[in-house]
Amino acid sequence: MHDLQNSDARLPLRSSDDIWNVSCRDAKLYLPITLVWVGMGVGIVWLQDYHWLLSTLYGLVVLSWMPVLVGAVQFGLPYRARPKMPVLLGSPPETLPRITILLPVYKEANMLAQLADMLFALDYPAAKLQCLLLVEADDRETAQVAVETTWPSFLQIMSLPRGVPKTKPRACNLALARALGDILVVFDTEDRPHPQQLREAAARFKGSHANLACVQAPLEVEAQAGNWLQKQFALEYRMLFRIILPCLSRASSALPLGGTSNYFRTRLLRELGGWDAHNLTEDADLGVKLARANFQTKTLTLPTIKNAPDRLGTWYRQRTRWLSGHIQTLFVHATPPSTRLIAFWRWFICMLVMVGRLASGPTHLLTLILIAEQCLAADFGTPFHLRVLLPFIGHFILLLILIRLAPAKNFGQRFWLGVSHNFYWLMTLPPLFNAMKRMALGQVSWLKSAHKPYAYEVAPAAPKAELLALTKTQKAIRGSSERH
Repeated sequence: MHDLQNSDARLPLRSSDDIWNVSCRDAKLYLPITLVWVGMGVGIVWLQDYHWLLSTLYGLVVLSWMPVLVGAVQFGLPYRARPKMPVLLGSPPETLPRITILLPVYKEANMLAQLADMLFALDYPAAKLQCLLLVEADDRETAQVAVETTWPSFLQIMSLPRGVPKTKPRACNLALARALGDILVVFDTEDRPHPQQLREAAARFKGSHANLACVQAPLEVEAQAGNWLQKQFALEYRMLFRIILPCLSRASSALPLGGTSNYFRTRLLRELGGWDAHNLTEDADLGVKLARANFQTKTLTLPTIKNAPDRLGTWYRQRTRWLSGHIQTLFVHATPPSTRLIAFWRWFICMLVMVGRLASGPTHLLTLILIAEQCLAADFGTPFHLRVLLPFIGHFILLLILIRLAPAKNFGQRFWLGVSHNFYWLMTLPPLFNAMKRMALGQVSWLKSAHKPYAYEVAPAAPKAELLALTKTQKAIRGSSERH
């Protein structure tokens, strides 16, 4: 697409100060994590009080929400239960940019049939697509099933050479050298993007400033009926992708990226050196790198449907990996950029959000203890009782938002999910402690989460009429492709 290529050409080359290529492979985390633990322990024992720790953590969490509130004010508070679908994006094929899709897989032979269906359902000209299925050299079962699967004409199977670390970002870096598209996007095997999501991403890049480097699609979680853990996971994602990230994008044009459905300008991604192959949340790390280089990140409206962990063990491993990656990213990017004020602001926002994520679990525990103390106290007129008012009001407002966002039909179910989300926050404490221990000991194994095909009998988030139309379109496209 000439417009996109020309806009890329207008971008000045970044200096070495703008591009931060420090890898977390070189980060030594034993000493700083030990100092954090020792400092908190000595402070609590010395002062015989935990309120100072609560005040510190609560202040960090409140600060991390400030950019979200700023973005919400800029939006004019146009909140809706579901994001509105944009009008049909029917640009002529010759005006669309070429898009490269990366599909890293490892021991996921059971997911390839569903993955092929997803690709057939995409509403984008096949001649403008390049899709690379990234298969590890030792994953013979997945490679065999991949060869036997019927794929669209634009897919190529790429066998990755043996090497370490055997991670998703390493696979994507190897494929980045072979990417031919002006835009590049990464999907997970269980992803089910809206068929027109690629068109929306192309339109967003075309109509934006050349400094726009990435657009993030919202992730919607499909939860099984009666599975409390999946519904809490879905509620967490709704809060993140419907409120937090869009508001951050409006306030600073910078955000820690989600793990999938990120669309990049390929040239800029190469200029930044791609992903950090050793980071356990390479997406969040790349989001900070974009902010440091003074690039903009925006959000889309058309979602990608994802599976949620259906077992506590799977959720625990995934959460440990995420929190470990946040710790890695914080230490790697602790040095602020010194070139531009706006780059410093964007870097600061990303770092603040990740600090808030790490601090939210302990803060929630200490706040609940504080509220319980005040409720059980005989004298409610003590001076400290006034200091509990702010956390109580904050929790109450957050509870109202959670009840509104909860993935349930009637108010009673939404109320239960919103109230019990307090327990879900407390569940993040063991993964946090495990992540800190692993990072202190240098245990950086990937802790990969297993994926399962969708249970199609479960009603997805989209309306039934839309799903039926998409299914018919998918079958028609697939049949036409097979005939040709």
